[in-house]
Amino acid sequence: AHFANVDPCDSCGSPLFSQERAPQSVAYAENQSMFLDKLIGEGDWLAKYAKDKAGNVLPWKLAEEAIRTTHPYAVFTIRTMLQIPYFEKALYELPDDQLDDAEAI
Repeated sequence: AHFANVDPCDSCGSPLFSQERAPQSVAYAENQSMFLDKLIGEGDWLAKYAKDKAGNVLPWKLAEEAIRTTHPYAVFTIRTMLQIPYFEKALYELPDDQLDDAEAI
């Protein structure tokens, strides 16, 4: 989704807005995606760049409230992301004779 809002004509040459063409790796694309997703929620970024159509900066009270209400739940996102590698680890550690659909699920 982060690539969907990028006009390739406006962003030519920018390493932050590549369009997943070679030599960009999947790992780099994922890293870039997660970095940009986190960046727009950071307090410093909100205080400087979050503006309305009239160009007014987001009031700090709103930014602070958003951070205070969502930050305690950030751990759930990390926990969700960790489920995949732990599942894969368990799956790869299964002996071949136990490797079937029922065991994997």
